Amino acid sequence: MPGAVWFLFFAYLPLFGILVAFKKFRLSGDGFFYNLFTSETVWFDNFKFLFSSGDAWIIVRNTVLYNLTFIILGVAVPVVLALLLNEIKNKGMMKIYQSSMFLPYFLSWVVVSYCVFAFLNPEKGYFNAIIQQFGGDPVSWYTETKFWRISQAAIPRRSIWI
Repeated sequence: MPGAVWFLFFAYLPLFGILVAFKKFRLSGDGFFYNLFTSETVWFDNFKFLFSSGDAWIIVRNTVLYNLTFIILGVAVPVVLALLLNEIKNKGMMKIYQSSMFLPYFLSWVVVSYCVFAFLNPEKGYFNAIIQQFGGDPVSWYTETKFWRISQAAIPRRSIWI
């Protein structure tokens, strides 16, 4: 029974969200499901609008590149680390390395995210302090478009497989 309830809530219930792509959906105070079933069906008009805009190619490209990057990093890096750990002959050092690799799973991601923000903060961030020490202008890492890949890569994420 617990397995069936889990599948109902986390595997089948979210499938109703697919219908939103084919509806002229507006969320009001009546609730998600009421609005979903009473919205006008527009079929593929939403997709025509998306692909007629100039942003569709950028959105698809970014999505594919992010997924490829995280799939490659999520497969290649753990395999290489496992092979490297297998070559360590000193068992004590191997245990230290293994423990340090599992440490992020026991940290609060809120704390880690705040630490990353402390490094990239536009006013008082550590990176901007270093840049200003060398006579440069502070950088707004989160709002300038040329730095978005850096700021996105710095945001901690769980593995894509979890």
